[in-house]
Amino acid sequence: MKILLATDGSEGASDAVRFLAGFDHSRKMHVHILTIQQESDAEKRSEEEAEEIFVATRKRLGDFPGHVTTGSTQARCTTSGIVERIQVAAEMLPADLVVTGSRGQSRIVRFFLGSVALGVARHCPCSVLLGRAPEGALDRVVVGIDDSGDALDMIHFLNRLPLPDDCTIHLVYVAMSIDVVARNSARLPASLSQEISTIIHENQATGRERLDEAAAELRSSGRTVTTELRHGDPVTELLGVVHGNAEGQGRGTDLLVVGARRQDALEQYFLGSVSSAVIELARCSVLIVRK
Repeated sequence: MKILLATDGSEGASDAVRFLAGFDHSRKMHVHILTIQQESDAEKRSEEEAEEIFVATRKRLGDFPGHVTTGSTQARCTTSGIVERIQVAAEMLPADLVVTGSRGQSRIVRFFLGSVALGVARHCPCSVLLGRAPEGALDRVVVGIDDSGDALDMIHFLNRLPLPDDCTIHLVYVAMSIDVVARNSARLPASLSQEISTIIHENQATGRERLDEAAAELRSSGRTVTTELRHGDPVTELLGVVHGNAEGQGRGTDLLVVGARRQDALEQYFLGSVSSAVIELARCSVLIVRK
């Protein structure tokens, strides 16, 4: 697996490096550390600062047995300029995964604040991991499964991801809620209520099938898997699983995985509303998976 690790040396970028260090790395992995700095005429100073960032990043990465390469680029102090440099680097590597921070600030103004993180997730040609500071060992991953054709692509990518052996993968499918019919039954014709109820029950059955299918695929690779069928708004329910309830019950989540939406007509990928929302609202690291 080829990983592009984009960093400006800020604390937010360092959090992403620390999260990446929690993976089970192997000699087959290749990490390319890309340092990004503000455009400057002081070439020698920029080279020295890039080397300092690389040394600090390599140290945070820990005892990595795989192949490490480095690169440095200067970008305009704009969201589009930074995103473009990361996108080009990912295409040239070519990267299977881009890892970058989701919060932080450096001399490149607001480098890893939400707009850049969202831009990288939206425009990079491969999967993107937006890393946040880990609270402990990487031992629980939540995966949002839907009924799109890309669901199995997510599972195949997860099987390639070097997660620790004792990590639990919790699959969640959010189905339509029958409460929609119950709340409006008095205002709806009986035939329409019945039709909506049928659609909702079919959606729930599809959810169970998708969960079983994904779980079987992961378990065949030796993963520890649990499943959960929930009902309601996908963003609200996924974040509820990730963050736990108001009383603080439930296990903490280290990584939330969701899929990007494919636009077949243009052969391009774009983020759906769920992906965009969890990038901004999830308090853990977020992985956006592309085929």
